[in-house]
Amino acid sequence: MIRQWQYAEDGVMPTDRGHDVAWSVWGNPEASTSLLLHAGPGGGISDGLRAIFDPEAWRIVAMDQQGAGRSLPHAGRDLAAREAHRTEDLVADAERLRRRLGIEAWAVFEGS
Repeated sequence: MIRQWQYAEDGVMPTDRGHDVAWSVWGNPEASTSLLLHAGPGGGISDGLRAIFDPEAWRIVAMDQQGAGRSLPHAGRDLAAREAHRTEDLVADAERLRRRLGIEAWAVFEGS
């Protein structure tokens, strides 16, 4: 049995724009993978979002967007960090993380 909050991996990925994007992986390493994103700048991956997925049935990759959650610099404390919150940057970060983790394809889920 896989415990719901048991992380297999946890890390920070530097971007080419001076941000460090936080990410976590948990769940079944043999199952289909889903990328879990949170809405808007500020917050981050919450326990409520984590609870959506059955860790026995999914390998879950969660990524805190630039300026949010555990990613640095945080937009709530660094106003310049808000400028980096653009859709194209989020997509580029997700693709960089997918390649870094060696994932060929994943389902994308966003919640708020």
